[in-house]
Amino acid sequence: MWSQASSDRTVLNWYHGLQHSNFSVEDAARSGHPRTAVKEETIDAVRAIIDDDPHSTYEQIETLWALLRYRSVQLFIIF
Repeated sequence: MWSQASSDRTVLNWYHGLQHSNFSVEDAARSGHPRTAVKEETIDAVRAIIDDDPHSTYEQIETLWALLRYRSVQLFIIF
């Protein structure tokens, strides 16, 4: 019979890990890909698209946002 419970060793590792840290189960800051890709700039751009056309579909918003990002990169490279 297969048990889905964590092994004693796994629980012990968790215990020791938490004991030697600040007892936080939150992700620690680290280099690499950001935890979230949501930025104020993204929120503002998507809001502007929706304000312009409240009936925009997800696909339209995704396409317009991709074009805006592409254009931003082009402008950055030019200047």
